[in-house]
Amino acid sequence: MFYRKLFIGLFSFILSVGIAWPLAAAETYLLDAGSQQQTVSIAVGDTLRLTLAANPSTGYAWSYAEPIDDGVLIETLREHLPVQPQIAGSGGQEQFTYTAAAAGSSPLRLIYSRPWESRLPAGSFAATVTVQPPAVSCSFFGRIEIDGCSVAPAGPVVVYENRILLQPAAAAALFGAQFVQDSSPNPVLVKGDTRLSLRPWGEIAFRPDQRGPGTMALIDRPEGRLIVLRSLAEELGYQVTWEECSSTARFFSFRG
Repeated sequence: MFYRKLFIGLFSFILSVGIAWPLAAAETYLLDAGSQQQTVSIAVGDTLRLTLAANPSTGYAWSYAEPIDDGVLIETLREHLPVQPQIAGSGGQEQFTYTAAAAGSSPLRLIYSRPWESRLPAGSFAATVTVQPPAVSCSFFGRIEIDGCSVAPAGPVVVYENRILLQPAAAAALFGAQFVQDSSPNPVLVKGDTRLSLRPWGEIAFRPDQRGPGTMALIDRPEGRLIVLRSLAEELGYQVTWEECSSTARFFSFRG
């Protein structure tokens, strides 16, 4: 059965035309053996996770019956999940994690077999993954307030995939943060005890080892390499609210 696992939307905002959009991050979709022969529709940047029963101790393993289109769908992680408690010879699950890299369609066909045997596979899985193009960005016409003061960020303020994006330097200036140069090849944003390494979104999405605390993604758009304003604010300890009647995003610093 195919179902939507995760949707993050902490607040919504209104564009000048009066349409409410949730500020959402990329979503994660789960597939299992019940998703056979389905066509799964996801968007660029979303994650797809396929979990199938497996028992490596028998010599059987899942492999691709047909290559995926890695220009559309990228396998970022494959791992065996043993049953708990672990017992010698017991089975478990094999989990495949993919990131939607570009619009298009890709087959997702696997077989469960012993590589040295020519007999028919003991199991199979087949689905089609359709990746929709990313949302088109547009200008943000609402207001931004920080601790009760209205602010006007430098540079473009963009709405993309239901998120407010700013140039990193402009976003940092809003919250009194600074960029510093250290031994890291990536820019580091600092405010007080908080240090954030800014990395290209593709590097984080396609290389799980690059994720972790203190890391934020930069999103490449025609307007430049931008940062998600809400995510930055929360990392710096701000609470975010949205006032629909005035189309105002408000950021409040926590004060103990």
